[in-house]
Amino acid sequence: MSPDQLRALKQLRQLFEEGRANPQQIKQLSDLLSLINQQRPVPRDWDTDINDNTDKKV
Repeated sequence: MSPDQLRALKQLRQLFEEGRANPQQIKQLSDLLSLINQQRPVPRDWDTDINDNTDKKV
């Protein structure tokens, strides 16, 4: 797992633990886990996507 993947996983995990994950973040987690399984790097813009959606309610 790359450092970027680990950082994205930690951010998503925090949102899930707090019950604040929205449908887009659920998809991001699924995609991230797929990337990790395939050993591919996470897109750099995921940080922005994760942080931009934390205040949105489902």
